[in-house]
Amino acid sequence: MSVAFNGFNEKTLTFKTAQTIDPGTPVSLASNFTVEKASTGGAFIGIARSQRGDLVEVQLYGYVKSDYTSTAPTVGKVTLGANGSGGVKVVASGGTDCLVLNVNTTSSTVEYLI
Repeated sequence: MSVAFNGFNEKTLTFKTAQTIDPGTPVSLASNFTVEKASTGGAFIGIARSQRGDLVEVQLYGYVKSDYTSTAPTVGKVTLGANGSGGVKVVASGGTDCLVLNVNTTSSTVEYLI
């Protein structure tokens, strides 16, 4: 048996958007029922999973694996913000509190729960 977290508590909602948002990108609320790419260093409500036209599926909870930039996160409770390039980075304030499960410094990826 191997350790696996895929699928844990994953919950998604469909929102409107006026942007093209790549899968894996952190998003924030822009207006009523509408999301946009989260601002660099900013908090995010979830991670874009797919997009069809002006609708985007956003994962609000559960296990996520993202690229990170800047300082490597540590395992445990960490505040992450959008990094402006479709991934996340550690921020001192204003981000989203996450539970970091694994950090791979070779591939610059972080696995966490939102």
